[in-house]
Amino acid sequence: MCRYFTAYSCLIIFTNCWIFVNMFTYNCIHDDITLHNKTPGYFNYKKLRKKRESNEILFEPLSIYFHIDDVGKVLPSDVYFYIDVALYRVAQFLSKTIKVKHSMNPFVLERTSCSQIWREGLNKGKCSRMRSRPEFCSSKDTDFMIPDKYLDKLEIYNNIDSDPVSIISKGSGVKNKNLIIFVVSKTTSWCQNTHVQAYGTYCRLDESNRPVAGLLNLCPENLSKSLYKFDHYLNIITHEMFHILGFSKHLYPKFKTCSSRFDCQVPKQIVSIDKFGIQRLIFPEVVEHMQLHFNCSDSEFGGPLENMPAEGFQNEYTSHWHPLLMYSSIMTPSIQQDDYVVIDNITLALLASTGWYEIDFSRAQAFIFGKGGGCNFGFAQKCNDSKYLCDSSHQTGCDIALKTIGKCEKISSDHPCGVYKPNHKESCIEDGGEKLRTDLDLLDYNQQCVVLQQKNGFVPKCVALNCKTSSSLNLLFNGTMVDCDYSNKTLTNVSLNCPADLSFCITEGIEVANTFCEFSKDKLVLIQDLMRESVIMKASRH
Repeated sequence: MCRYFTAYSCLIIFTNCWIFVNMFTYNCIHDDITLHNKTPGYFNYKKLRKKRESNEILFEPLSIYFHIDDVGKVLPSDVYFYIDVALYRVAQFLSKTIKVKHSMNPFVLERTSCSQIWREGLNKGKCSRMRSRPEFCSSKDTDFMIPDKYLDKLEIYNNIDSDPVSIISKGSGVKNKNLIIFVVSKTTSWCQNTHVQAYGTYCRLDESNRPVAGLLNLCPENLSKSLYKFDHYLNIITHEMFHILGFSKHLYPKFKTCSSRFDCQVPKQIVSIDKFGIQRLIFPEVVEHMQLHFNCSDSEFGGPLENMPAEGFQNEYTSHWHPLLMYSSIMTPSIQQDDYVVIDNITLALLASTGWYEIDFSRAQAFIFGKGGGCNFGFAQKCNDSKYLCDSSHQTGCDIALKTIGKCEKISSDHPCGVYKPNHKESCIEDGGEKLRTDLDLLDYNQQCVVLQQKNGFVPKCVALNCKTSSSLNLLFNGTMVDCDYSNKTLTNVSLNCPADLSFCITEGIEVANTFCEFSKDKLVLIQDLMRESVIMKASRH
């Protein structure tokens, strides 16, 4: 049965789905393409009118406006449809998760074409000369000319008159928005890398250094090679949007630690190096969520960053989490298994550390990897000392989501341990791998991977199970139903090694990725037609 597909307030149900299982490694190049010399601009924010509260700043949900520049003419229609829906879904998720200072309405961007200002006299601080050139939103090797309708007015003054001698008029702007993303699809030098399908960066900052505009380029040739699962497009866009919002090493020094809305200070230290040589972001919010997740009380147990080789003694850190220590987070440097990626609470904590956003942490998705692993997670004497790690390519075990019997594989060149990566040839779910056969009614049972401890060691197996509570379940083994909880159960010379925390029995976090079905091109056309009708009907009611 196909899952429900919900988009643009339209509910469509299909009974047959085409499932695409394309495997593709997506590599991010944010640090390579970002122009990091951006200076803060001005921006007007609304304040409460009451005298008693005149200094209080209003906050509103993050509201993103996507200016899509002929992308539909460059990409295949089915790919563009997935991207269009993904943009909507990402904007919807971020709007429910993040709040920003209430901006003036309509929303416009500052013009940066003033080349000289008066340093003294009647019009001190005002523009005296401007460059006659277009305004751009740019990354390295990628430029987009910003239409005038998104730009604020610019006034030019001489040194004797109080009135401006020249005025470039203000554009109409966009209503009820506070972030503009320019989405383009250009073949650039960066797109020559076949593993680069998209890249994004911020291009305008407000007075507090919050990004208020960004550029997202979708590499047309690499995205047109195949139609991937919807989750793939959703993950790519989500990842790049987090970079645009502030997950960028060039913006770390601009973050502010706030004890209240009015008391914010630039932190004295951004990164610390632990005893294992891992560079960690030690913003208070990040440390707090790292401590809770890994069960570590170390005051500098911050978010582990990816290391990049550099000249000299110390490696450079990047705009990504460490690929192994934060495996399955949306903000590791590459995405390899789309349906295993989560928007974790530690990534949201980084955005909370900026001082620009208020974050609803209840919107984070369940982040399982490394949970309870302690301060030395990833650096125990043996990789196998952690249930999340392994050290031999011959080893098999349950993947992080317990969906398949995974194979041990290294994912980081600077770490000896690997993880059990999903192996869809040995899937435990109903539509893949070897199906479980039983005469029992298993409609209420899920098929999961668990580890059985037998005489010859630990063996991962696909079984049918049903969660009774957050700490107990029923397990079908050899045609017999067994109660399984925190204690190991013995049945005919076999000990069932139940998951330590039974985390899959706990409803935790928000699902945004696994609610979309993939269809053939004929069905895509049908969905597009139905959605267009729905949008027209919705518009006609307003």
